[in-house]
Amino acid sequence: MRAKLPKRGVISGTKDYVEISNYPRATEAHITYIASAHEEKYETLSAGKSSEALEYEVHDMEH
Repeated sequence: MRAKLPKRGVISGTKDYVEISNYPRATEAHITYIASAHEEKYETLSAGKSSEALEYEVHDMEH
């Protein structure tokens, strides 16, 4: 099966949102917290390396 997947995903809440780049093999996500029209806070979550994705999957399957 072949499918074209989006490379960028956005998940929105009531005020905040999360952006995920390189969606199928993402290694980080950018979170934007919107407190008011003039106040935003940013956070970046990182997890692993894209080059080691298969190793992570095998490790998870073993557990």
